[in-house]
Amino acid sequence: MTKKELRHLPEILMDGEQILAFSSGIVDNKSWLITLTDRRVVFLNKGLFYGLEQVSIPLEKISSVSCETGLMFGKIHIGAGSDSKKITNVLKKTVIPFTNKVQEIANSGD
Repeated sequence: MTKKELRHLPEILMDGEQILAFSSGIVDNKSWLITLTDRRVVFLNKGLFYGLEQVSIPLEKISSVSCETGLMFGKIHIGAGSDSKKITNVLKKTVIPFTNKVQEIANSGD
């Protein structure tokens, strides 16, 4: 579902930035690759024919992370003031590990 975005991930990473986890889901009716790095959560959406959308939330801006799971899919909510994101249709097996890793990394800066 997000193979196009995965190919563009190396282009948008900053020097020395480390990938810690990734998943994919739907935000605002579009498929996004959601990547947790040691600095931020990055949302990537590659258009069908052209264009690349990128949204980043710095880890220090994250105020909350929550999730819920269903039979096959789940949801992740990342609270960061006006940059809050609700990701739906996330594969169930990635929901809890991704959420826990975001909480761990975001809280380590406290």
